[in-house]
Amino acid sequence: MTRKIPISMFALTALLVGSLSGAQAPQGPAGYELALVTVDGTKTVLGQLPPTVYAPRIAPDGKRVAFETRDFAGPDGPRLWTADLSNIAGRKVLPLVVGAINWAPMWTPDGQRLVFIVSSQGRPDAVYWRRADGSGEAEHLIDTRAAEGWLAGGTQMRFLTLNESGGNRDYGIAVLDMSSRKVMPIVDLPNSAQHSSAVSPDGKWMAYASNETGRYEVWVEPLLQTGARYQITRDGGSHPMWLPDGQAIYFDRDHQMFRLAVNTKDLSSRAEPTPLPIKGFAQAEYRRQFDLMPNGRQFLMLFPASAQAAQGQGGPPAAPAITTLAGDVQADWAIQKDWLVNAADAMPDDKFSYKPTSAQRSFGEQIMHVVQANQQVVGMLGGKTPAPAINLKAATKAEVMTALRQSMDYWEVVLKEFTDPQLNERVTTPASSFLGPSASRLRLVYVSMSHSLDIYGQMVVYLRLNGIVPPASRRGGP
Repeated sequence: MTRKIPISMFALTALLVGSLSGAQAPQGPAGYELALVTVDGTKTVLGQLPPTVYAPRIAPDGKRVAFETRDFAGPDGPRLWTADLSNIAGRKVLPLVVGAINWAPMWTPDGQRLVFIVSSQGRPDAVYWRRADGSGEAEHLIDTRAAEGWLAGGTQMRFLTLNESGGNRDYGIAVLDMSSRKVMPIVDLPNSAQHSSAVSPDGKWMAYASNETGRYEVWVEPLLQTGARYQITRDGGSHPMWLPDGQAIYFDRDHQMFRLAVNTKDLSSRAEPTPLPIKGFAQAEYRRQFDLMPNGRQFLMLFPASAQAAQGQGGPPAAPAITTLAGDVQADWAIQKDWLVNAADAMPDDKFSYKPTSAQRSFGEQIMHVVQANQQVVGMLGGKTPAPAINLKAATKAEVMTALRQSMDYWEVVLKEFTDPQLNERVTTPASSFLGPSASRLRLVYVSMSHSLDIYGQMVVYLRLNGIVPPASRRGGP
């Protein structure tokens, strides 16, 4: 017997919901290789990092690296780490500050501190800094999206502003004076994104990526603003970085690096970029995931590692291969459980009563609709494990989250009772259901999952309408 229909149902639903939320695909690399790559493509692997790592940043001395992990449920956590390039396996964690997530580290010019984002439920993103060794207390700098770099020897900090509306991310670039705490906008074009700024070695020019033309291109403009702006790429480009001599820029396009000569005395004339033999590195749309060594001749990059490489270099053991129908079902349930629970927990307590219109369910009611439906369907499977006492009238966030976790955990236990043949067995269904007089256990499972993911898609919309980025969507942003 084939099982294409139920598996396809989940896959299609997951893809549709993932596209709505910006979620990453559930399958990913076993880990990442952190590597130094010369401009001629020679790669030297420094060590293995977990699959949740993102955006390493090299210290000004070229000897240390800082990065984040987004391991919400695992041992690494959603926090910051530092390591010596000579000993990546000896990475050290920094204390978690204030909120649920610490991310996007950036070194100060003297290498003594790290600037980073703190994200918390119910409040705006905030930028903090602290000593890079983790000692002392972190200090709040400004409520904003992300720090990008420095000006004037570290007396001014470039950062991103963000306005989210209708699913669009409108990023702009501004400067914070570290002494007066005054903010000065640099570039922020409406209904488009400008980010990934880099300042020339002489401090006179700023390059950045902008999608104002409909795709990302690299632009350059003088920091002493004159109103002049110059588009220096024509076929796409993002994440520019200046070479130390200030006469060229590196940028990426479609996971390949390029070098482009830049004549700041005549930016109206554009050269053709030279492709570099560097491909296959990790990079998403927004925040730059690679860095340039101080010598300007090597990149620090992440490359997806195979399961064998992850184990061989001290990474987490690879998950055993799934070879049964029952294993597929349990894995799919675990994926949608994580999406639902994390999305539910992202909404602040006082927003569980939120509803876009009076005719719709509130956010909390949507979650409880999942719980109630799940409990009806799981009873049809004929499992032996007794059902927990779930409060089906839960209303507060604490009550609703408890009910959701109880329901999802109970399903996990029940699903482990059934073998492949038992999942294909038909069971009697209530006359009031739309399933007919009987259905396979497998169909019941995927009907429940497709219903839950339909509600998850609505939860994502509710979160977005309240200015909250769903947890599954947060990894790719600057």
